[in-house]
Amino acid sequence: MKLYKYRSTSKYSLEGLINNELYFSKYTDFNDPFEFATPAPDVVKSYKIARKKFREYYDNKEISKEVFLRLTKLVKTPSNEKLEERVKTLDRIKDNTLNMGILCLSQLDENILMWSHYAENHKGFCIEFNELDMHLSDTTDLINVKYLESFEDLNDPELLVEFFMLMFWDYRDLPRPQWEKKYIELGEQLRVHEQSELAVSIMGNKYIDWAYEKEVRLVTKKSGTIKYSPKSISSITFGLRMSESDKSTIRNICKTDDKRHIQFKQADKLRSGYGLKNVPLKNSS
Repeated sequence: MKLYKYRSTSKYSLEGLINNELYFSKYTDFNDPFEFATPAPDVVKSYKIARKKFREYYDNKEISKEVFLRLTKLVKTPSNEKLEERVKTLDRIKDNTLNMGILCLSQLDENILMWSHYAENHKGFCIEFNELDMHLSDTTDLINVKYLESFEDLNDPELLVEFFMLMFWDYRDLPRPQWEKKYIELGEQLRVHEQSELAVSIMGNKYIDWAYEKEVRLVTKKSGTIKYSPKSISSITFGLRMSESDKSTIRNICKTDDKRHIQFKQADKLRSGYGLKNVPLKNSS
């Protein structure tokens, strides 16, 4: 997957290019105050929806009255103890996200606003990475950012309903030992999926006004600097307003054996209207 990182010509950016390093930031350092703002699922609301779903199954004669009553009891309004346990789980997830490192990249390399906002008003440069997540010194997860008009509703209990239907209807005749084993196994899968879905929504959802960025995020467990292989860099594009001195500096940085393969491009204005095109340049010897 090709991904792009827009850079200024600051000392920090140039040192990162020299040393083959990228900084994975904490989300609290980002410019959007609504980062990681997706509300956690409301278990009371989820259980209420689940009870309605079980009622539909019963009314449609898909389950017996005995099973309906049992399932309804399982999703009754949770006790204070259960709610407190839920809060602790959510707090743990939140604490984990506070320490995570995130690298923000784009799927676009000719976006006028991206050049303006993240590449020093077109005076900076843009690095094209190919399969960057496969060339990092640390393990990362890749998240495609989802742009929404409002917070994502995570209260849909579809998987919870499916779990209980499997256990108390489809698998109801299993021998007790097998049933208990299946219950633990599927219950753990459900728990992991719910926490993963919440984490991805928290880390990967943004307000729709940011959609022009077409952002992809690489996420690691800790913030800080991570090494990458320069083999992952396919090209570097010089900004429309980049000085000849800065272009020369970057070309010189890329004269090392591990970077000689990097192709250079020049961002240029389209003649036909608003827009940019990246023009390939000859690599100097």
